[in-house]
Amino acid sequence: MQSPTTFLASTRSAVAKLLEGIDDYRRAFGKGIEGSTFVSDGSSMEDFDARYRQWRQNNPEIVERSIAAQTEFHGERFARATLAGAVLELACKAIELYSTNTRTPESVRGIIGDSKTGAKFALGREIRGVPIGLVIYAARNQHVHYNDPDLGRLSREIIDQMARYGHSDVKSPELDLERHRGESLANNMIYLLDWVDLARYERDMRALLDPSAP
Repeated sequence: MQSPTTFLASTRSAVAKLLEGIDDYRRAFGKGIEGSTFVSDGSSMEDFDARYRQWRQNNPEIVERSIAAQTEFHGERFARATLAGAVLELACKAIELYSTNTRTPESVRGIIGDSKTGAKFALGREIRGVPIGLVIYAARNQHVHYNDPDLGRLSREIIDQMARYGHSDVKSPELDLERHRGESLANNMIYLLDWVDLARYERDMRALLDPSAP
């Protein structure tokens, strides 16, 4: 059986290409909306609206390019989610194979209970009160089963706790499962994990698979 280090090394090129692909979409979007931010120091809404209308009239090419970029970026969301989901799949498999964790942090004890699977993934730095091992687990499952009405209690409650973090009666729209019914959250989860490049992904994975590593 491979070691965690060997697993990360053997999947390194795949993760690098997947993250580069995700970044290509980001950079294309950024280039498309470049210069399209309107800023005004108007003292009233009427003044703001008047200045904005004038700005649009003076910058039709910038506005059209920005709208086209936003439309294309939104249209490619499933393609981006496919890449993000593949990264989550590899990360999830690594934890499944090599995590020996049995301790459950207090922050998620009410969700995990006696679940051995939950305990295995309940490790790493926290995002919105949830260890990233569980973030990866829930995000991977939601991506794979986004069309399944029964996601599974553990994954659903993990995502729900993240969505309600800091606001128990209001859900963050980017993680609201009802709002995104029939849609993968993989793009949003990769963003929350801050996996913008291979170095950040590997930093987290090394910490998860070998907590004693520097």
